[in-house]
Amino acid sequence: MSLDSLLIHQCDIQRIDTYFADAYGNNVATYKTVVKHLLCRLITKSQRVASDDRTQFTVITVYRLLVPGLSDVIVDDRVFNLVLDGTPDSAAYAISAVLPRRSSALHHLSLELERIT
Repeated sequence: MSLDSLLIHQCDIQRIDTYFADAYGNNVATYKTVVKHLLCRLITKSQRVASDDRTQFTVITVYRLLVPGLSDVIVDDRVFNLVLDGTPDSAAYAISAVLPRRSSALHHLSLELERIT
């Protein structure tokens, strides 16, 4: 079974282009699309319930995105326009880690994601 047959989803990758100061003097990033229609597979890796003094219960979900090995992705890029089984996902995800997976050559990349919207 080839990797392409397992990559059943599709997404776009955005990278920070420039920064500008907003009305309060905070740096705000603008993004540009670097990869369109990338074949991928989103996996819900784990879920846990967190609790602290200020909130009752917060569900924290860890996502992984599998992409082909030579994909142009780096930490701090954003994943957006994710299409899961023909249905668009309106969420955006920040890439927090890029983990190469090798056999005899670079097979695929496993991206750790944090949901940002």
